[in-house]
Amino acid sequence: MPALLKLALIVAVVLLGVGLAVKAVQFLLYVGLLILVAAGIAFFLRRVRSTR
Repeated sequence: MPALLKLALIVAVVLLGVGLAVKAVQFLLYVGLLILVAAGIAFFLRRVRSTR
């Protein structure tokens, strides 16, 4: 029984780690997307200003 409990604990820790990694990746993707959008807006504004 303790061996099964140990295995369950290891599985739980691995799943928790995977869940945190997925959250971190989603957060990084979200931040990257925001940076991309901000850069696009800045580039667009710069082009609009330079054409005037």
